Amino acid sequence: MNYMKSKKLSRIAWVITLSTSTLISVAAEKKIQELPAVTVKAIPRDIFDTTTAETPSLDIATTTIGPVEIERQNAKTVTDALMYTPGALTETRGRKVKEFVSFRGQRYPYPDYAINGIWQREFHELPYLFPASQIERIEVIRSSAGLLMGMSSIAGVINIIPKSFTEPATYSELEYGTYNTINGHLFHADQFKDGGYTIGLGYQTTDGPDNMNAKERMSSILGTMDWNATEELSFRLNLSGLYGSRQLRRATTPAANRFLTTDEEFDPFQAVMLTLRTHYQKSDTAATELLLYTTDREHEFSATTAGNHTTTDERDYEYGVQLMQALTLCKDNILRFGTLYNHWVAPDGKRFYNGHRTDLHTFSAVIVDEHTIGRTAVNAGLRYNQTYMKEYGAFNIKGSGKKFKSVDPVEDEWDKPILDASTGLKYDLDEEISLYLNGAGGIIQPRTGTLNTNLDKPDNEIRTMVDTGIRFNLQEIGQISLGAFCVDRQNALILSGKTEFATNGREFELYDNSDMRQYGLEFDAQSVPLENILTLFVNATIMDSDVKKSGHYKSDVTLPDVIVGVGANATIKRLDASILLKYVSEYENNRFAGDGQYHPLGDFINIDLTAGYRFGVDKNTRLYAAIKNVTNDKYSTVVGYPDYGIRCYGGIQHTF
Repeated sequence: MNYMKSKKLSRIAWVITLSTSTLISVAAEKKIQELPAVTVKAIPRDIFDTTTAETPSLDIATTTIGPVEIERQNAKTVTDALMYTPGALTETRGRKVKEFVSFRGQRYPYPDYAINGIWQREFHELPYLFPASQIERIEVIRSSAGLLMGMSSIAGVINIIPKSFTEPATYSELEYGTYNTINGHLFHADQFKDGGYTIGLGYQTTDGPDNMNAKERMSSILGTMDWNATEELSFRLNLSGLYGSRQLRRATTPAANRFLTTDEEFDPFQAVMLTLRTHYQKSDTAATELLLYTTDREHEFSATTAGNHTTTDERDYEYGVQLMQALTLCKDNILRFGTLYNHWVAPDGKRFYNGHRTDLHTFSAVIVDEHTIGRTAVNAGLRYNQTYMKEYGAFNIKGSGKKFKSVDPVEDEWDKPILDASTGLKYDLDEEISLYLNGAGGIIQPRTGTLNTNLDKPDNEIRTMVDTGIRFNLQEIGQISLGAFCVDRQNALILSGKTEFATNGREFELYDNSDMRQYGLEFDAQSVPLENILTLFVNATIMDSDVKKSGHYKSDVTLPDVIVGVGANATIKRLDASILLKYVSEYENNRFAGDGQYHPLGDFINIDLTAGYRFGVDKNTRLYAAIKNVTNDKYSTVVGYPDYGIRCYGGIQHTF
């Protein structure tokens, strides 16, 4: 880090940050419902209401982003909303997966996604297009230890809860900004006997910077219905859809020439996600949940280089079922167990393996037990999962030399079973102070078709992790959490920086196995409203990441050591204003670099501002302005893909 940036960080290191209250719901008589000022915390757990809720020992590593945070950040997508989560690093690029979000440097694999608690196998290409306006909240488990929300690949999980109004309301928003950016959203909610529904429409478009091939056009739809069929049986149905097109932004130097000159786009780009959560609870001691889901993604990809034009179909779909049971074995003990089945098909393959069919069946079983002994809650659990490869075309690589020629497609073959384990405890010293400890371990298999620099299948990674911490819930101050984590990764799968080209022009990124370890501290604090005007938040992750080379551990230069989020919000009568700051320390990488050399990344301070004014008798109309990257710092998180710099937006929100 250079001297000027070091001074810059030192000046803001003690700045304390803020939150805001927001207006999101209107009763039939048009009265506004104000939400609590601080919502970045774990949602209270009710195992019998949500059987996939993670254990209490993971609360120290769990963050919830609600409508308050989404409005304060003027977030437009899921990745926008995640920006100020503790330890979050967003890698922005112009490739098929435009943005990756990770926590604590946990990458390869990246964290999984779930919709309403239902695991999605292939979702990484959607978060940067999934509109934040459709989201009620996002639950982030930063730890590798989650077992219940599908298969998190022991790399964390991001659970998206779609918006659902609890009272009749109609809400609209229209925004215009830099690069001819337009965002428009309309929602309507109403109730019927024993239930209610929410429907929404959205439109997002931007031209992006001139001559960068960065246009995006996306329409969205949301439908949510809650129905209490009987006192014991209830249903929640959710439909989310996206349809539009997206150009893949061109890179700038020092990226490789092919990323500078190739025009690529998805047109059309569409996805439909349908989930049904059925809840049956006959008594206070038992609950059963049946979760059904299906997702269909149809993306047509085209690339044009030097007059050559190619078009490929990257459609894929998945569907599945999850059954969970919660039982009270005795007064202080609750047992949960269940099973999951997921079927994923990519008829013509996708991304690196486009043109080669994939048909995978994944089976999983989980059991978790929680026991309360006085002030102590202890838990332990196991998860087993295995994939049957009906067909996996990743190995169907012909005419490329070396071992590519001799490898056949995978057909009718079982992958090796994977067993993950987790155990932990939460101890309440008193009503205000709680202690947490959780340990986890498991195996991460390289995705079938992944190759190392010898063009062989890499070894499995064995990962163990410990989370611990203390949390203060202080009525007159707010919530303060101090945590620590340690991750040991044997045979960790890391990008080698090398690639291999098949004769058909497709590029394959090659990986290496290497031992890695990461450990760090996390600080997260949110204030209560001060004088009913000011709310603050601050979070910081300080970590050290090492990789073994030539028998010795050395610092992993591809990950930042410090990630800080700071924010402040003031609400005075009809006025509100927020300032948010994100700092990421320096790291480097050679991915996408044309010269194959490592280039400096990170080492930036991003500052965002928003301000609004509410008017009308019920304050149900809000005019607002937002500025992203106030300092116009065109920092990079990936080689060749700098931030666009300062962007300005203005809009209006109205609730009928």
